[in-house]
Amino acid sequence: MAFRHTVITPPLQENTSVIDADLPPAWADAWTTKLVPALQEMGCSVLDPRFAACSTLCNSAYSEEARGDAAGEDARLVAKLRANSDLGQLATANLSPVGRHTVLEWLAQRASAGPPLSGIDREFLRSLPIYPTLDGGVAAIEGGSSPAHGAVNTAVYAAVAGSDGALPPALLRQLLSCKPELEGLYNALGVQLLSASELLVVILRWEGGFAGLSRSTQNACVGLMASKWEELQESHCCVEAMAAAAFVSTANGSLACPRDLYDPSLPLLASIFAGQAVFPHGRFATPAWLDILRTLGLRRALTRDTFLEAARQVSARVKEVCDKAGGGRALASPGQLLSPEGVQVWEAACALARHLADDEGSRLLLGGEGRQFASELREVRNNFCFLPS
Repeated sequence: MAFRHTVITPPLQENTSVIDADLPPAWADAWTTKLVPALQEMGCSVLDPRFAACSTLCNSAYSEEARGDAAGEDARLVAKLRANSDLGQLATANLSPVGRHTVLEWLAQRASAGPPLSGIDREFLRSLPIYPTLDGGVAAIEGGSSPAHGAVNTAVYAAVAGSDGALPPALLRQLLSCKPELEGLYNALGVQLLSASELLVVILRWEGGFAGLSRSTQNACVGLMASKWEELQESHCCVEAMAAAAFVSTANGSLACPRDLYDPSLPLLASIFAGQAVFPHGRFATPAWLDILRTLGLRRALTRDTFLEAARQVSARVKEVCDKAGGGRALASPGQLLSPEGVQVWEAACALARHLADDEGSRLLLGGEGRQFASELREVRNNFCFLPS
């Protein structure tokens, strides 16, 4: 019988004969007090040295790492852990905090002193759910129900989330805690050590949305975007994440994506959408932020699609004002002045009509797409008028 998945303790005394030493000499002193308990917690078989011959790696799938030098001994131990895993006998969930720290310490030393990991060992170690996360738990680097997005150190975390900010637990569980002693191991395992801009991208793309962050974290992220914009705009991923994230406040308190809002500095758009929550609001309406938002896709022109959207909005607002005025298609009863809301709607309708009549607007009606546009525009008008008369 060949126990290829067993681990043999190194000599407990100088005169002990061991055929299969599993650890390099640097670990021999700490072997029985540190690694053996950790391996036993994981369910890894550990035999007395007298049974060392039974642990010889005799299966070709696990024997390629079995060299005689210290690096080979390290690789052999990883191979035996992998064999235990393949047999369904590796229980990393049973590791105590001390045991997990011991295993990570050994892996970190192996990464810093040994040759690069083989592809199969690297894949195996990435799948182990033993790496500390920012929420105080553990996760695998890949695979499992919640693979890690990358590793974050305390300085980067504070720069993005704020010194008193706290990311949602669901997101913290997907971020590894990057302690200095683990950086070499993470590099060897191909874990991305996130910079401030990369962590910002992870946060902006989080499925819970920007609105799901705490107010302090929102403020910290927005502050980073404004203060580091010159640097952030050099990253295509960062620009795309900012453009698609609903972080810009509007007049009604809701948050919207930059590409879904209009530029309030353009008189035509300001007139058509007056009183609507379609413009950046508050701090985002300042010149500095508007410059940033324009780069992120803030709408600055009336295309066929945006004109139709504006016509539908004006039509809906006209109907609402007319209903308040007693029904029909009049914004006010004969002899009555328009309400403030009625004035806004009238001016918006006039702005649409003027745009459609000028040279730029008339081009929207040209060609096959123009005919389709005119047809859809008539449908809006038939549902309820948006043009003044």
